[in-house]
Amino acid sequence: MSETENTGAATGGAPKSNGMATASLVLGIVSVVLSWIWIVGILAGILAIILAVVAKKKVKQDPNMGGNGAATGGLITGIIGTLISAIIVILALMFVSAVAGSADEFEEAFRKGLENSNQ
Repeated sequence: MSETENTGAATGGAPKSNGMATASLVLGIVSVVLSWIWIVGILAGILAIILAVVAKKKVKQDPNMGGNGAATGGLITGIIGTLISAIIVILALMFVSAVAGSADEFEEAFRKGLENSNQ
């Protein structure tokens, strides 16, 4: 393979950049890193997934456009970040529910103890 074939010069220059693919990858990474802030993780992840799908469609329509790898990376990291954030929300809700249930049981036991001591 010659050097011009390797760089894309044979097809009329370097491939066009795809800003949506890059934005998808950045948002996907943000969604994974900040997934413990669940709202940021979910929003960034969903945006990364949407941008990745649109970028992949544009790459499929125009074969001279680059960014397919970045779009794939953005799609994967967006899905992972969204799932981690959703799991964190579910675990937090389960924890709050368990604490509230324990508080109700404690209050009921305390009231029964007061009633028994007054009799």
